[in-house]
Amino acid sequence: RKEGRKEDLGVAFHIIMSTPRLDLVEATETDITVEFLPTAGNDTAEYKLNWKEHPQNWDEHGQTKIIQLVQGGGKQKVTADNLNPGSTYCVRLLVDNEPGAELILDTEQVGCTPEASGGCCIIL
Repeated sequence: RKEGRKEDLGVAFHIIMSTPRLDLVEATETDITVEFLPTAGNDTAEYKLNWKEHPQNWDEHGQTKIIQLVQGGGKQKVTADNLNPGSTYCVRLLVDNEPGAELILDTEQVGCTPEASGGCCIIL
């Protein structure tokens, strides 16, 4: 939550903006894709996706991607990529450098077994 103060005709009031909630779209071996709905009426805000491996700290290990919003696009999708397979990550949204709630997610494990074809089961 970010509080701002705006002066308008000598009357002071507070504007309270909350960081939008991130929703998981997909997690693969090396990517995590999330989506969010930008805050209405906050067209000048800068949105960033921030992620790190769990339990590393944000200051030393956090990586960031600036999000270019699609105007009139509703929910916005963004992907954290080049991740380590089978690892746990914390992902959060930054709005004007104010962090939102964290999602803790796992990337997929690399498959080591042969895949079944034609609906058959492979028994080794």
